[in-house]
Amino acid sequence: MKQLYYLFIALIFVSCQSDPIEEENGANNNDTITEQSIIDSTLEDDGQTFGQFFNDFIWDREGQQNHIEYPIQQGDKLITFPEDWEYEPFFTQRSYVPVLNSDDKHSRSLKTEEEDVTVSFIYFLTEEAQNYYFTKYSGEWMLRKIDRTPLNQINDARFIDFITQFSLDSVYQISHIQFPLPDHYPDDEYANVEDTLYQDEWKYFNMLEEIEGLMYYNEPTNSNIRYINYNGVENGISLHYTFERIDNEWKLVMIEDFST
Repeated sequence: MKQLYYLFIALIFVSCQSDPIEEENGANNNDTITEQSIIDSTLEDDGQTFGQFFNDFIWDREGQQNHIEYPIQQGDKLITFPEDWEYEPFFTQRSYVPVLNSDDKHSRSLKTEEEDVTVSFIYFLTEEAQNYYFTKYSGEWMLRKIDRTPLNQINDARFIDFITQFSLDSVYQISHIQFPLPDHYPDDEYANVEDTLYQDEWKYFNMLEEIEGLMYYNEPTNSNIRYINYNGVENGISLHYTFERIDNEWKLVMIEDFST
């Protein structure tokens, strides 16, 4: 039953460093998350990707505690023994997992030679990111550290600033959409419809209110593309927003809604 799909998502915004300190320099209708599908899990180099491990890690209540490097600080508690570990659900208790990605619409799975990955969960209300630092020891992934940092210290802080303003300011939002805007969705027979939205058809929405937070693989990137994916948890939600940096300005350039 442990079939893996991709996001962070869920979708998976993947880090090959142990701490997020550098700032940013710059339709698929099978994206619904089941109990085993948060991020891309394609095997590379005939070994297990971080994506495969992480999908197991977030769903396995009993097994999660066996992949912790003790002692570890969990909230205000110092956890010394596996039996004291409190299961971390990682957004999976929501109806969908919102994931920020770059370069690829789906969260990337790391190659087996990578040994350090940081997964961050961005909380807009508190303007913080909760970071989970994983390291591979002798072929086995272990969570070695959890901490919180201000949003301005994560790698993609500038894009987060943009998406915050995009969500809160209706005038700013419409000026940062590339019209006419491609809008893809399925028809009644689930065939892909390639429609177009024009400026006078656009309806303002507050993305931050919808998502509340984002799952993000905290890595430095110079990519001019960002994807925010809403990946449903055991339902038909599958929504993708594509943003592109054009003349040093982020703009929404495509919507793909394959929700069923």
